[in-house]
Amino acid sequence: MARRQQAESSKEEEEEEEEEEEEEEEEKKVL
Repeated sequence: MARRQQAESSKEEEEEEEEEEEEEEEEKKVL
């Protein structure tokens, strides 16, 4: 159970990082 939770949490973290990168790129386009 614990390992599965770690894998899911790490996946969510990766997705959040990707979203942040996309937001940064959009901000650069605006500037």
